[in-house]
Amino acid sequence: MIQIPLIHTDHFHDQDRYTCNVNGRSFLVLKSEDRYYIIENKCGHFGVPLTNARVERSSIQCLAHGAKFCLASGRVLNNAVESCVVLAVFEHVIIDNVIYICLHC
Repeated sequence: MIQIPLIHTDHFHDQDRYTCNVNGRSFLVLKSEDRYYIIENKCGHFGVPLTNARVERSSIQCLAHGAKFCLASGRVLNNAVESCVVLAVFEHVIIDNVIYICLHC
């Protein structure tokens, strides 16, 4: 597993989000209710970016089709659309107030 630094925690307030690209993949780092999450920045339905999606507590809802996902597990929380897959959720660590994404090689 490799750890890649993404952003310093001082840049975040509750409900903030940060988009970053690592090795050609887009990730979304979010803070909600004092907890950080890292997900792939694409909806499990048509791959629409989730950059501007609605975040409520520990869930995120795609504005394009209404699909709602758990930020911790990526599982679909509603049946707003057919054939919606689980969001890719990534482990992270915080070292010296820097958020690192943990990627498996």
